[in-house]
Amino acid sequence: VGSACAGAGASSAGLAGGSARGLSAAGVCAGVAVAGVAEGAPASDDPELDAMRARCLSRHADQAAVVATLESDFERVCRLLDEQAAPEDPDAAAAAASGAGSVSGSMAGSNARLSQECAALEDIRITHQQTALPAMLAVDAELRALQDLAAARKTALSRELHARLRQISTLQAGMNELRTKLSVYTTLLSRVQNYCTHLEYMHQLPETYVACLGQLLCRRAYADAFSARAHSAVEALAAMRDEEAAARTAFLKAYGHMLPRGLPALAKVLSRRPLHCEMRIPAPEVPTSLAPVLPEDLAAAARAAGLSASAAAEAAAVGARFASGD
Repeated sequence: VGSACAGAGASSAGLAGGSARGLSAAGVCAGVAVAGVAEGAPASDDPELDAMRARCLSRHADQAAVVATLESDFERVCRLLDEQAAPEDPDAAAAAASGAGSVSGSMAGSNARLSQECAALEDIRITHQQTALPAMLAVDAELRALQDLAAARKTALSRELHARLRQISTLQAGMNELRTKLSVYTTLLSRVQNYCTHLEYMHQLPETYVACLGQLLCRRAYADAFSARAHSAVEALAAMRDEEAAARTAFLKAYGHMLPRGLPALAKVLSRRPLHCEMRIPAPEVPTSLAPVLPEDLAAAARAAGLSASAAAEAAAVGARFASGD
């Protein structure tokens, strides 16, 4: 009976303990990992993710309960085997040899208890094979599927994150390039604005050309009028000096011999001749190398520039302002 119990106990222990330890080492680790991630994960806005996390926690609790039952039965079998494999006490053997009747009674009681425990181990083995292990394998497969689903989700999210990061890096590179281009464009824009400012003066060039011709005509007329007036003034001053010189000569002839010799300063002043007036006219403002501009040329240039008749007449009037000697 002891050998049979030992064999049944060993097989039950191997089935219970080995299955529990093997599953907890290989398949249960997946469920523990998924459950650990689910317990430490914060709440999300995705209802499907929250449902999967709750399901992982529930199935992990079921698996932990089955593992706890298997470990309890395993410890019971180990304890029974340890009791059967314990060495026989020499004092107990001597006592058994002195009292054979009492030993026979105790052995019968021990065998009956051992038979009951062996029968209970058989029931435990059947329960493990029919209920606990299939349930544990089913939970393990479900947790493995959830783990694969979580890994696939994580892989997809990692790929999406990598793609987003690459897009952000591309956008940042584009922003840096755009910032450099903006600096160049700002410089070019300032140049274009300067060019446009000069281009705005282009429509005033014909009118400016006509005004320049009128100014040349005006300045030449002014130079001629100034020269004529200067010459007339010089001639008038020379005539006035001659008259003054003749008057002083007549005075000296009439009263020169009567001037007091004791007053040399007075005699010197009265005998002094009138001053000469010298006028120096500078070179003409308009160089003689420039072609002469006539009022007819000015009017033709105004018509060619598209100016109105009044504007052309005004330009011609400005050009001929000093022509009449005004």
